[in-house]
Amino acid sequence: SMVPLTMGANLCQKAPTRALVDSYLNADGSVPADKTVYANRDPRLTATVVYNGYVWKDRNDKGEYVTKGTINVTSGNDKAGTDNGSPTGFYTRKYFDTTHGKNLEMWTNIIMMRYADVLLMYAEAINEYAGAPDDQAKEAIREIRKRAGVKTDESLLGDYRSFRDLVRNERGRELAFEGLRKWDLIRWGTFVEKMHNAGTNQPTENKYRNVSYTNYASANYANVTARHIYLPIPTKELAVNHALRQNPLW
Repeated sequence: SMVPLTMGANLCQKAPTRALVDSYLNADGSVPADKTVYANRDPRLTATVVYNGYVWKDRNDKGEYVTKGTINVTSGNDKAGTDNGSPTGFYTRKYFDTTHGKNLEMWTNIIMMRYADVLLMYAEAINEYAGAPDDQAKEAIREIRKRAGVKTDESLLGDYRSFRDLVRNERGRELAFEGLRKWDLIRWGTFVEKMHNAGTNQPTENKYRNVSYTNYASANYANVTARHIYLPIPTKELAVNHALRQNPLW
């Protein structure tokens, strides 16, 4: 229930945000002049997110990979802001299994860890430990972006801060929807801030906006506080081990 309705979903349960879409730069490494134009962008955008004008491809009954249609989020069944449509104007392509059954049964494995994550962790660790990226850390980032078909702005590999920002953004783009972002934000000490910012990252265009959904999301993002960084220790564990102390704010 993440793909467009015209491509088999019953409703949109999860939708990418505008912030995620905007984080994907042009394939040549430059910043898009108009972020609502999706041509010539980082190929991972098309592999991850379905946007307005997206050309949807899938296998037909003969097993041929063909164009099934062009997604229109401004009208029709895929219109954003409806009860069943995307509240943000975007749908999800990642995890879509082109070998699916007739009723969209999917056999895609949930990603636990992959090599790109290892490279990103390595690059981040080197930069944080040494205070600057070394040649191996820089090459780790180049390798990820080269595989994705994206050129790397070498000026972003020079110092600690620019490299740190590149790695953090690269984790968001490369590992989107793989269940890692929350823990990344907690590790970086930015979880509460980013969640509050996410509450303001709602579509303002009426053609995309479902007021009930977006207001509900904004209100919930605003409720995030420092107590949500750690889970509470179960009462049962505190009862059997009196040396334990409950986490702060719980």
